[in-house]
Amino acid sequence: MRKRLPQSVRWATPPLTMAGTWKAILSRASSPSESTSAFKPQTMKTYTYIFLLGATFLGACGLMQDVEDIDPLYVLDSGTVITDAPSAELALNGVYNSYYQGDFMPYMATITSQLGVSSVATPTNPVTDYQRNDIKANDNFSSNIHSGLYNMINRANWVIDRVSALPNTGFAGNRRTEIIGEAKYNRALGHFYLLRCFGQFWDKNSPLGITLKKEPSRSAEIFPRDRVEDVYTYILKDLEEAIAEAPAFRQHYFASSVAAKALKAKVQLFHQDFAGAAATAKQIIDDRADAYELVPTFNEVFAPIPASFNSKEALFSVATNETSSVGMDNLYFFFAQYAISPYVKSLKEQSVMIGGTSVKLDKGRITLTDSVHCFAPNVCFPMNGKFPFPGGPTKSTYFHMRMAEVYLIYAEAEARSGSINNALEALNQVRVRAGADPYPATTTKAEILEAIRVEKVMELATENGEDWFDLIRYETVDPTFMISAKKSTLLESSASGGTEKYVLPFPRSSIDAGLAPNPGY
Repeated sequence: MRKRLPQSVRWATPPLTMAGTWKAILSRASSPSESTSAFKPQTMKTYTYIFLLGATFLGACGLMQDVEDIDPLYVLDSGTVITDAPSAELALNGVYNSYYQGDFMPYMATITSQLGVSSVATPTNPVTDYQRNDIKANDNFSSNIHSGLYNMINRANWVIDRVSALPNTGFAGNRRTEIIGEAKYNRALGHFYLLRCFGQFWDKNSPLGITLKKEPSRSAEIFPRDRVEDVYTYILKDLEEAIAEAPAFRQHYFASSVAAKALKAKVQLFHQDFAGAAATAKQIIDDRADAYELVPTFNEVFAPIPASFNSKEALFSVATNETSSVGMDNLYFFFAQYAISPYVKSLKEQSVMIGGTSVKLDKGRITLTDSVHCFAPNVCFPMNGKFPFPGGPTKSTYFHMRMAEVYLIYAEAEARSGSINNALEALNQVRVRAGADPYPATTTKAEILEAIRVEKVMELATENGEDWFDLIRYETVDPTFMISAKKSTLLESSASGGTEKYVLPFPRSSIDAGLAPNPGY
């Protein structure tokens, strides 16, 4: 049954005027009510929010700056705001700008990294509930993630809805279709992030997925949760259409058909379609499009901007700005508070024996990630070298997905469904790029699967919480895999009350309005 949100958590739609300052915009844009699609209609019209960016945003130069230097927000009638090609481009830019607003992206990165094994609180912070895998039902950071992702999805829905109704007149070439394809990629990414943070993504038969948003929010109704399998099906449908419709390449901070294909491989891996994930990832690796490739060294991936932001490693990325302390620009601050875990640090010195051959796990990646920033002599704090403090190398790049992950997705999917030799070759390409020793040909299936999991910890530590989701996925697929052996505060899914530790709590306002809560909250 659909329910209306309580009056206290609805948005009152402002009049058709320019809104206030940038800070006021952020406070509204990150309102928890948006997570429940609570746009309160005034009169008979529905309103949508579009960020109007400078004209240079659409040019080839200075685009990174313009994506953050946003003019004041305008509140426009959604029935007339997207009426032609220029307004469609502006609306699409508003979708991308969602990643820079508020703090939902830094929250998602740091929370999931603590839930897993790659990040811990620093001496300046107490041990957190996330680190203990003991999240409280009223967790504000979880609510921020929830509202931020649904905000982005809603913007994408407006683009899809309005641009689909426009004629091709005024659009260059196939640009109208490309805009729709880019919006579908972003909608798929938002739904996927929501599913793995708030839904039981590991169980395809579970009714506890997330609420799919397939069209713009036009009322204050709240809809029930969709089944996990239905969520996967819809995400994959969006990605298939994005692969067909999105451009082959614009810039690394825009969606592309290749980025959509990479996300499809990742979703297939989570969906346990291992043969499909291997085939999709292999297409990307074999095509080796000019715009995307595994760059020669790991350090190049995290070089100062613009090198990292324009890196061929990046399939989809956003960047931080050292002169700002808003939204994504706060990423360095979040990781200044949450350091690399002792577990990750220990991998730097570890070796494993494979068929009589000693293989050293890492050579350099953990050293780069486990860094220190000194504000003054003898005033130093742990710092994540992937997201350096702004007093250091200007800006940082945050990768939603990069080529190394595609190789590791292929390696795992192939190991589970196809050739161990092919999986080993892909794994070793990532290791050799990082200067690490390759695994020998005698590596068994069990050894290579564990090697891939550990490789992702070292390669992708703190980037998107992949180590946390991998622990859950591995236990789901392999009944002999024990999560508690890797992190004692993560209970086994078969244990009483264990599974609630695998997901974040929904916002209280959504539960009060009738959304089914996650177990344990």
